[in-house]
Amino acid sequence: MILIFGIYNRSGTNYLFDLLRLHPQCAITQTELWEDYLLAHTDIIEDYIRQTQKHWNKDWYENAPILRKQLYKSLSEVLQQSAPAQEHEQILSKTPSTLCIDKVFDVFPQAHVIVIVRNAKAVVESGVKSFNWKYENALRIWHQSALRILRFREKNEHFLLVKYEDLFSDTTTKLQEILQFCKLDATKYNWDAMKKLPIRGSSTLTQKTDKVHWQAVEKTANFNPLARANHWSRWQNYRYHWLCAETEKALGYKIEPIAKSPLYYSYNVLADAYHKTRFFWHKLKLIAKSSRQIFASNPFAGK
Repeated sequence: MILIFGIYNRSGTNYLFDLLRLHPQCAITQTELWEDYLLAHTDIIEDYIRQTQKHWNKDWYENAPILRKQLYKSLSEVLQQSAPAQEHEQILSKTPSTLCIDKVFDVFPQAHVIVIVRNAKAVVESGVKSFNWKYENALRIWHQSALRILRFREKNEHFLLVKYEDLFSDTTTKLQEILQFCKLDATKYNWDAMKKLPIRGSSTLTQKTDKVHWQAVEKTANFNPLARANHWSRWQNYRYHWLCAETEKALGYKIEPIAKSPLYYSYNVLADAYHKTRFFWHKLKLIAKSSRQIFASNPFAGK
């Protein structure tokens, strides 16, 4: 089983998935589980086990690992049944999220895990163009996902970290490394098809409707996904450096230096204060809305 995780949406999971699909030993799902997110919410399973144990006698607690193992096993079976692999085949799965990635080997103990990362600015700009993301929120989500990957790397050696930029710039070399990691025979790979591989889901290669789609589109000569955020303003670059530069450097990226003047610090401190205030008021509004709904549904209210 080959599991692809992306640092965030727009990080190249489609590209890597399509490249690996060209290998005859890769089996894909037949039930349109193109992004399965099976791992992303396994914290709910852990909460379920904790809540269930509250009803148990303490002498029964030794059954908790059995319960956990069976619940996790059922997740693995979802992929196995939706993509029944023949002998010598590997089931191929992808999820553009690293939520609960620390549980991956509990759920899929024999999996070949690949984590694909991409420059934060390029991911955010692509997401803004494709899905109307907000720059600030997207940068923060990217940063949190990067921290998740770094914590995962501290405890696990048996996974492969792939930079989208390396995969795009030198596809053959990087793909050979990936095939070796996944124990796939490189001599059986369709290298000719790789050179002609179309693009799916690009934020620039869109139809006349200017909406992102996942139909295959021929790659044009001027297609350059590595230059997504070259037009960013000084203020956008300030926020990127403040929020993401250190985590990106820890993932192995070379960070372009920036003059950290008093203006740089002042702008970022004020931006942090502004967004914390917005978050606080948003939470208050949610609490107030929830309270009104509870009050309105209470048959004894006002009596």
